[in-house]
Amino acid sequence: MLNKTYLINRFNEVITSENKTYSENVIGVLSEKTLHKTIKNLYEPNHSYQEIKIDNYFVDICKDNNIIEVQTKQFNKLRDKITYLLSLNKYKINIVYPVFTSKMIYNISNGEISNPKKSPKKFRIPEVFHELYMIKQLLGHKDLMITLLLFEINE
Repeated sequence: MLNKTYLINRFNEVITSENKTYSENVIGVLSEKTLHKTIKNLYEPNHSYQEIKIDNYFVDICKDNNIIEVQTKQFNKLRDKITYLLSLNKYKINIVYPVFTSKMIYNISNGEISNPKKSPKKFRIPEVFHELYMIKQLLGHKDLMITLLLFEINE
């Protein structure tokens, strides 16, 4: 389990890092969104543990029989993969679900940054439950953990 101070420091390192040494051949990396990639690097900075193939599936991170899957939405797409991986009785799996608690938007025009405006999009508990409902049959499994990564964003 990562503590809050460590996560904040690692997150700041990751988003300011200029180390862009991603393999062009690895599945998921080219079409991967910035948030997904940032969270993967937050949890595991060593790229050799990222995008690991286990039988017919690729997992975001696998180290010491611990798997981390970052999922920003559509948990139903994870259902078959997680079911299979849990059936192997070999891995502890953590699904990391990033959720914005608030979002401030800045506009940049002619090199000037505007005053922030609060986004109307808000954190809603029902959205979290909707995603969890998509994998409801897995939620009681002893080797599955769900981590809600709550944060504020400036865009």
